[in-house]
Amino acid sequence: MKRNSPTGKGGNGKRGGSSKDMITKGLEAVAETVGRFTAKTFPGTTNAVDMLKADHAQVKQLFDDFEAADDDQAKERLIGTALAELTIHAALEEEIIYPAIRALDDGEEHEEKMDEALEEHHAAKLLIAELASMTSDEERYYAKFKVLAESVRHHIEEEENEVLPKAEESLDLEELGGRIVSRKAELLKGEQPRSSGRSRRSRPRNSQTRSRRGSQAAKRSSHATGSRR
Repeated sequence: MKRNSPTGKGGNGKRGGSSKDMITKGLEAVAETVGRFTAKTFPGTTNAVDMLKADHAQVKQLFDDFEAADDDQAKERLIGTALAELTIHAALEEEIIYPAIRALDDGEEHEEKMDEALEEHHAAKLLIAELASMTSDEERYYAKFKVLAESVRHHIEEEENEVLPKAEESLDLEELGGRIVSRKAELLKGEQPRSSGRSRRSRPRNSQTRSRRGSQAAKRSSHATGSRR
């Protein structure tokens, strides 16, 4: 089912372009403005956390602008830019920042917090993919974007209060910032984000846990056999 579309100057009542087209245009808009917003907010920064917070502020501003817009074309343009910005930002965090923060602590609570952050990214990317597969006049298109915005706002709040402080305490933010700049330039040129997942450091701990569980199960089995005899 389609939403009723306003009749344009051509009188056909259709809006041109898919969400994929809008994401492409959004990437172009991000490419034009990247660095300018960061430089305005944090002059000359190469601090990774400052860069991420600048991205957060930019995305939240796009959400606010969307809520304030009363023109469909303006809304569609803002959605395209937001989706492109979020796609790049998620890739930078998953490829560079999250692995570095995860490696700071192998405690269960810390591992769970980082896993939750990745799952929140995963949920957001599912919504982004759905929006990218829709046309702008489909039913629930704007509603879906509003749900994405609400989810991202919540994620940003948790990340800035609970995750990024660990980076500020223990990581070389200048070195990470340099990597972010280089990788963002590659993503803006069209390179695809790399697949995300748990860090290598966390895998041996899981393997040891499985090994201990297997050993315990073997002992229980042996004990049960001995009892039957």
